[in-house]
Amino acid sequence: MARVVHAMLTLAAIFLLSFDAVATQEPGAALREKLRSEVTTRLRSDSPATIAWGGFFAAEHRVVETGAQLSAALEKVRDPKSQEARLAAAALLDGLVRIGARPDAAVLEPFVARGVPPALILAARRPEAHVEALRTCFDGRNASPDMGWLLAGNLLVQAEAEGFAEIVCSGLRLRLRVRVVDPGSAGGGGRSRQTSRGDGVVQVPDGFPPIVRYELSRSPSFGSLVVSAGPPRVFARRRTYERKKFSIGTTRRWSPDEVRYEWLRTLAVSKPPFELESALQVEWHDPGSMRESVDAKREEIQAQFTKHLRLLVQRGHIDQNLANTLAVAIDVRVTDLRSDKALPLPAVGRD
Repeated sequence: MARVVHAMLTLAAIFLLSFDAVATQEPGAALREKLRSEVTTRLRSDSPATIAWGGFFAAEHRVVETGAQLSAALEKVRDPKSQEARLAAAALLDGLVRIGARPDAAVLEPFVARGVPPALILAARRPEAHVEALRTCFDGRNASPDMGWLLAGNLLVQAEAEGFAEIVCSGLRLRLRVRVVDPGSAGGGGRSRQTSRGDGVVQVPDGFPPIVRYELSRSPSFGSLVVSAGPPRVFARRRTYERKKFSIGTTRRWSPDEVRYEWLRTLAVSKPPFELESALQVEWHDPGSMRESVDAKREEIQAQFTKHLRLLVQRGHIDQNLANTLAVAIDVRVTDLRSDKALPLPAVGRD
């Protein structure tokens, strides 16, 4: 019953001014002024819940005249440790997204650096103005890449951020799959990979408006919009949660190295001459000949990687000294398909 009452009060609050205008036959300009006044009054409050209502009204009614006030209110809710501040900031950022605002970089910096989705969406409108915050967001997620990492990287590529090509090259890991077979055996093989993660439960304090979240993904869904054309393309879907408690989670079905590969293609304006995964079949004779075969394949892959680095040099993304010395990481995995495994295979491991 409490949930129903809360929903009814929420709807009443959202449409109160609209109903007043219809009843009194007020012209559009007067209604807009009432909306502006209602939003700005709430944004002047020091209460996170009241500020959140101001952001919510601005977003729902597209009150474009309140961009400066929404930006100013963000200064009061910057504390990432306070759940109420985080919820209020999300409402303000949603308002800025919905009215088409382009806030100053200094206003958005802490939220972009933390990878807050609506802040990243706002940064996507002028990525060159948010390079340092985007770097912080990217670096903070490099150990466990998510959609915030991907979008930040896309925007750094779009902004042609200095030094980002080196970061991409250094983070790339190629794969070499080695199959060791008896002399005269046939080849074959393949792979598949998928990863996922969850985020937890959101508990909304009393007095807050419905919570709006932006879900980032690589695949379009009903109501989603393109945030970054990439490649890879990133979509955002806006969802409103009326409940006081709800679960959220994300699933990653993409490889960070596949994304890095796409960034290298974009930066060089050319498809890399190497593949993310290479295959090598070695007929077993002795440990020495196997090592020679694997080493030769590694050298071939490194030569292809160096060739692509030269294109990045020509584009001004890295310097020649780096191109001459940077070695790509190669993860070597061996499958032993010999009929007689009495003699162990030599260790070839990874770089």
